Parts: sequence; structure tokens; C-alpha cells
Amino acid sequence: MIIAGVCVFSLPVLATEGCNAVGWEEPHGMTGCRLYYPAVQWMYEQKIAKGVEIAGKVGTFEPERTINRAEFTKLVLLASGAQDPLPSCMSDPFPDVPKGAWFAPYICAAKDRGIISGFPDGTFRPSISVNFANGSKILVKAFNLHTNPEDTSVGSETVWYRLYTQALLRENATAPTLESFDQLLTRGEMAEMLYRLRTGKTSLDTAEWAPGLGTGYEPHILEFAVGVWLSEDLDPPYVFTPHAVNFGHLTSYSSAIHGYAFSHVIPEEHCLETGLWEHCSPLKHDWTIGLYRLNANPSVLVRELRQNLPDDEQERYFGGKLGNCFLEIFHGDGVEYCVIDLGSVKNPTLLVVHESKYSEHPLASHPDTTNAMFARLRKSMSFSE
Repeated sequence: MIIAGVCVFSLPVLATEGCNAVGWEEPHGMTGCRLYYPAVQWMYEQKIAKGVEIAGKVGTFEPERTINRAEFTKLVLLASGAQDPLPSCMSDPFPDVPKGAWFAPYICAAKDRGIISGFPDGTFRPSISVNFANGSKILVKAFNLHTNPEDTSVGSETVWYRLYTQALLRENATAPTLESFDQLLTRGEMAEMLYRLRTGKTSLDTAEWAPGLGTGYEPHILEFAVGVWLSEDLDPPYVFTPHAVNFGHLTSYSSAIHGYAFSHVIPEEHCLETGLWEHCSPLKHDWTIGLYRLNANPSVLVRELRQNLPDDEQERYFGGKLGNCFLEIFHGDGVEYCVIDLGSVKNPTLLVVHESKYSEHPLASHPDTTNAMFARLRKSMSFSE
């Protein structure tokens, strides 16, 4: 299993690797399992997306690339039921959209249907990336979702886009990796929202043919990546995604460390106590367990963490390997950094970061549940080079 490009974990029972091992096909250059793979696969099967051509290679979807307004308009139109090819434009729909451009028919159709109106200066700006706020407006209009005018009021302020973001949230059609309203949408996030609006399903649904996982994620992804088997009695939904961490404030290792994070999420809008829109996000994590492989001396990391976090050190076992764990408390939230010496020459250290956030949200996990999950993950690990 690959973490940061290096094999770290293996699952003794399943001698397989990658989504193909459990029946998934991988068109459009989708390598391995990805968070929104089911949504992208659906778009391909429905002939909504064909992929893009880069350096002569046709068929890559690029789920992590941001999507521009021209691409977004086309795919939203097709997903909402428009038949391709659309009639050609009779005239230029916007000053910056010539009628002969490949995207012009889609923009013409969207404008005629009242889905888009352009910017105040009369332009459409087809090449700029779409953020969550603007994308929400297009999605709500394209799918004719119900809106509540009261949603625009936040205290004494009026926030225009909450009319649309709230409508998506009520439909459970917000991609769970969105964290702010001005965040630029990726192609994967766009695919997920279209998939939810059209099918009522999510990429987090466990497939019917793989019961008992409870990861709330594509079947077997957790098993393939970290060698852990979880049952459905551990408080889903869970999300397992590529992730990066930086703990340079505690150690001399200042570079971002790339790996994976396993999180429990509350997929609805959550605001801090101020209630202001600036402090809201469509997704709340109440706990996360991150796993990162790095080329650093484990003894040095332990010494530095012990110096900066001297009050709470524990020894925990991870798949039979001893780890030194240090707890950092910040405003009631806890972050535990565990350093495991893997005894190898290349990338000899595994860093496990267990982060718990205080929450009184009714869907948040009980602390005993999160601790049980962490204990079960540690016990379930196995290692190989």
C-alpha cells in the first residue's frame, strides 16, 4: 500500500492492490482509488464527461484540478438533462464568448435558460476557475432547486450566495472536501455534486456488494491503503483522503509531510459561535487520524517533541511496533503526535497524528468512540517495505 510514494502497510488477507482488484475499471487515467471515483465513473458511464487531452494523452479526468467556468457550464448542462450536441449560437452570447468557440453552445443554452447571467461588466470570463459560491448558484438554477430567501440573512448582514449554498446543503449535494465559500472547485468536487443531485447517492456510500465496512467510503480503500478492516458499528460516516501535515512549530522538520487522513465528518454547514458567514464551512471534522511516512531520524523527532511537549508522553503500540506519543492541547482540542521507528533505511519514520476537536454537535462522535477507533486502528496495522 502506498503512502507518500512508499509501501508502508499490507493486508495479509487480501493479496490485491488498487480498485481494479475489486472490480472497478479505471478510465480517464484514474490511478488507484480516489475520494470521488464513483462520481467520476458515473459521469463517464452517462457520457457526460469524456476526459481531457494533455500532451497527446486522451482520457484523463484530472479530479484534483480546478474547473473553469466554460467546463463547469458544459458539464452542469449535460448532467441536468441537456442533449449533446447543442445548437450553435446565432450570435456571441457574451463579449468574451465568440459564437464559434467550442463552449459557446453550452453558454448560449445556459444563458437562454436563466442559469447564468455573467458578471456586472457584461462578460462571462470562461477561463477563470469556479468557486463554491458561484458554482452553487449555477447548480441550483440548473437543477431548479428550492431556495429560501431567509437564508441570505446572517445577523444584520446579507450574504447573497447562502441562498444557493444552503439549498445544496438541504439536498446533501455539497462535496465534503469543501471548506470555504470562496474555495475553488475541483473537477472531482464538481463530479460529486452532480452525482448527488442526479442520483441521490454519494461517493461515500458503501456498495451493496461490500457490506460491513462502515468506512462510508469506496469499498476496500482503507484496507488497501492502511491494512485496517473496520466494521459498520463504529459510527460512520468516515472519509479517507490524501492529506498533508506540517508540525514545524514543534520540530525542525519544517516541510509539509504527505500521507493520508482518516476522518469522521459531519456533512452539514457548521458555524462557530459568532454565527458570521466568514466562520462557516460546509464540512466539520470532529476527529482525524493521519498517517505519514517521512525520511527523518525518529530519535531526533522524539527528542524534539519531548522538549516541546514535555507534560504528556505515552508509549503506544502500532501493529506491534512501539511508538512515542505526545499530546498538544489547544483551546480544548487535542492533537497527539506519535513517532514510530520502522527500522528501515528509506523513510524510516511513520508519523501518526490523532486530532480530536471538541464539539457539542449531535452528530459528533463520543470521545470513547474516537478512542476506540484509534485503538482499533493501532491494533490492526501491519507493516512491510
